[in-house]
Amino acid sequence: MHWGTYSRLQQIGSWIKVNGEGIYNSTSIAPYSEENIYYTKSTVSNTIYAFVTSPKDDVVLPGSVTLHLKDINNVKNVTLLGTAKKVKWRGANGAINITVPVALQNNNGLTQAAVFKIKY
Repeated sequence: MHWGTYSRLQQIGSWIKVNGEGIYNSTSIAPYSEENIYYTKSTVSNTIYAFVTSPKDDVVLPGSVTLHLKDINNVKNVTLLGTAKKVKWRGANGAINITVPVALQNNNGLTQAAVFKIKY
């Protein structure tokens, strides 16, 4: 095995440890995707995952992220997988608006995609 391949497999394994809950036991849901965001829903709990993809290995998040989902008035909590820092959010005009703290926008340790967990 080429060492570069081994390193890449380690990166994938590390990413799955943090974000795997949004992949395993889940299915894609409408609106499926919008811009660089892709959605899945857990088949075992009332949770939606929003994968915000990055064009580079290291994720750089904008100051705010808007998710167009149904039943936003029923959302109980929004978190960012892989970090203990809290994100502020509110539902308005048919969307969930997430405010990303400055400390999570750059050098956040996230790779390939940031995953927001939306609990209903």
